[in-house]
Amino acid sequence: MELLQNIPHHASAGREGVEPVGFAALEEKEDHLHLAVVDGAVGLRGNLALNPRFRRVRAQEALELVLVEGVSRFDEPGRGGSLRRIREVTLRQGGKLYVRSGEGAFLQEDVEWQVGAVPFLPGVQVSLRLPKKLFL
Repeated sequence: MELLQNIPHHASAGREGVEPVGFAALEEKEDHLHLAVVDGAVGLRGNLALNPRFRRVRAQEALELVLVEGVSRFDEPGRGGSLRRIREVTLRQGGKLYVRSGEGAFLQEDVEWQVGAVPFLPGVQVSLRLPKKLFL
């Protein structure tokens, strides 16, 4: 639910009068569930850049700040950090997480994670794969 709620909360951040657009798809396989959530908006770097401390952050840095360090555009304690929590839960449950935003991509498999450069994509794309046994 958190991934879906992020669309109206963050997708059009800083763009007055722009309606956030996104979609989600769920695929059920024999041994896992695969959830994909996509929006076509400002992306993680654009969202973080609303805070002056993060104006010069590149897309790859934004992914690491948000997914590993739990950074948010908000300065208030307790606001933001949901993508980091999703990453941590996915890791604990033996899942896989792929997040793409702007020209950056983050891949979490087992205990290893990596950030790399990819062709530009507006918004955020999240692909989450979890073992089906968690939902039985």
